[in-house]
This record gives sequence, C-alpha cells and structure tokens, in this order.
Amino acid sequence: PIPMLKFIFQWLDLHPGSYWLPATAASLLLVARLGFLIGRDLRAPAKRGSADWRDGVVLFLFLHAWRWPFLFAAAEFNPDESQLAAGALTLARDPVFWRAVDGGSSGPLNYYFLMPWRWFGVPLDYFTVRLTGLLLVWGTLFTCLRTLATTFGRPAAWLGVLPAATFFATVTHPDFIHYSAEHLPLLFTAVSCGLLAGRTPPDRKRLWMACILAGALPWTKLQTAPIGLALLGWAGWQVLREPGVAVRLRWRQAAGVLLAAALPTLLLTALFTTTGQTEAVLRRYFLQNLLYVGNGSVTGKA
Repeated sequence: PIPMLKFIFQWLDLHPGSYWLPATAASLLLVARLGFLIGRDLRAPAKRGSADWRDGVVLFLFLHAWRWPFLFAAAEFNPDESQLAAGALTLARDPVFWRAVDGGSSGPLNYYFLMPWRWFGVPLDYFTVRLTGLLLVWGTLFTCLRTLATTFGRPAAWLGVLPAATFFATVTHPDFIHYSAEHLPLLFTAVSCGLLAGRTPPDRKRLWMACILAGALPWTKLQTAPIGLALLGWAGWQVLREPGVAVRLRWRQAAGVLLAAALPTLLLTALFTTTGQTEAVLRRYFLQNLLYVGNGSVTGKA
C-alpha cells in the first residue's frame, strides 16, 4: 500500500486541478439533495422529521471533499495541535491530567478525546488530530441539521446549516483547519441544545444527558462556562414549567438537573484529589485562565 500511496500523491502533485473534481462533485451532490427535498415538499409537504443518514453522508462528503488536502500536510498549522497531540500521547502512558500534561487554557477533555486513536492502534499524528477536528465539525453541523429539521423541516434546516457548512468546507486559514480546543465544546453545545429542543416533558434521559454535556463544557474550555450555565437555565426552565407536575416534584427534578450537570466535575475532582493534583488544577487552569483573559490575550488590550 505504501508504493501505491506514494504514486497517488505524486500524481496529485503533478495534477493539482484534480482537487476540484471531488469538491465539485460533492457540491453538486449537496445541491441535488437540497433540490430533491425542496421539490418533494412542494409536491406534497412531508411531515417534519429529523434528518436521516443520507443527509449525514452528503454533509460529510461535502466537508471532506473540500478539506482533505489539509489532512496530509506534514507541518503544524498551529502550535495548539502539536500540544494536543503530544499531550494525548503522554496521557496514554500517564492518564492523570496535570501530573504529566499541562493544557494551559485548554481543558483535559480535549486531550482525553484523542486517546481512542491509540487504543485502536492508530498513530496519533497531524492526520488523525485534524481528522478528529473535521469529524467534530461534521458532528456539530449534522446535529444542528437534525435539530432544525425536527422543527422546521429538512429543506429549511439545510438552508440554515448551509452557510456554516460552506464556511467550514472552504476556509483555508490555519486557525480553522487544525484540531483546536474549540472543536469539542462546539459538539457538546450542539448536542445539548438538540437534546433539550427535541425532548418531551416525560423524557428524563435526554434531559440528564443534555445537562451532563453542559456540565462538561468548562472542562473543555473554561470560557464556555457561561454557555453551559445558559443550557442549564434552559433545562431548569423546562422542568419547572412541566404541566401536571406537583411543585415539590418539580424542584426535586430541578435538583436532578443540577446533579447531572455536576457529575463531570465530581468525577474529575475525585480523580485530581486522589492523585494530589488539586493545587495544580486551581493554579494552572482556573487562575491561569483568569490571567490569560486579564492580560489582554482575549480582549486585545496591551
């Protein structure tokens, strides 16, 4: 297989115009899918339902057809992707975060999320971490597509997601094509929103899973804590406004929402406490993030 791959890459280097063939084909496939859905609804309005696997395949092919050349670049696009890959490799030997790995402003879940590649014996390099980022973008967009389709129908959902999909497919700036600490919170936020938007009042599993993901957001990126709080507020509002439920039971269910949201923090706190990393967590993550914002790294001030 190695000589064949070498031949393919050499051929692609000599024929750069071939890049446009899969990109154009995937774009036409997406347009055809959208046209089919719009035409079907115009002939006979279909019942609103979630997007299916065919929509997911079309979306993935569209993203991958435009982005695949960047997966094979042998140099880093951003120092963060090298740090994340190196940290995940270190955690494969010592799984206790902050004992051997300091993520800076990035939370531990971004590193742990890369470790399954090692479990399956796949090399953890620029290709795999960028593929992970691309898969997370696809998962985020497909989740949004499913959420919007349930409420507005698939044609409207596709039209709503298409601008974001086009951006992620065609962007070439290095900060948007490498695996970063923002990819995983994007997916967590989208899935949590989708679970809350699509649940019916008696459904507790969707509610608790949405709260677990919202509670996990600060451990991907501390700056996502306000987003997690907003999602928890939405979940609490749903619980407190459920019809036909006694007031005492509503408050008990609201306490269950808070417990589900606290579960990721409780588990990680138990890990850090039992391994003696509590001070490191407070200093290197929480205080360092406050200094990171306070010194103008985010605000742009000197």
